[in-house]
Amino acid sequence: MIVLAESLDEARALKAAHPHWITLRDGPPAPGFDAVNYPGSLSAADLNGRTVVCCFPEP
Repeated sequence: MIVLAESLDEARALKAAHPHWITLRDGPPAPGFDAVNYPGSLSAADLNGRTVVCCFPEP
């Protein structure tokens, strides 16, 4: 399942409530996020059967 977060704070709150979920953001690595939107980062992540929280905030 993919959950879209509207902000970095919302994504971090979802991760805190569901520690087994994977957090993904657009941009450079940041505290509280497991991966970034970059092929090398995603190819190393085991997403099989996992919920992914995606955050692509506007600049």
